[in-house]
Amino acid sequence: MKNELDTKVNVYITENGDTWDKVSYKVYGHGRMVAMLFHENPDFSSVVIFEDGVMLICPEEKRERRKELPEWIS
Repeated sequence: MKNELDTKVNVYITENGDTWDKVSYKVYGHGRMVAMLFHENPDFSSVVIFEDGVMLICPEEKRERRKELPEWIS
């Protein structure tokens, strides 16, 4: 699925007991996308622990190259 900005977007359907950091870990492999998940799913910002079946928008993670590293370390 794609939005107007042509950014790849996925949907994650929660399992009972999921938390924001757990969803981030399941979708992206780390917990650093929690803020982006909050931003993309404002209707659920007050939820701490999810029930089964909540559909969350999970945008594609944008990885930026760090400028301080040499090009051959990318």
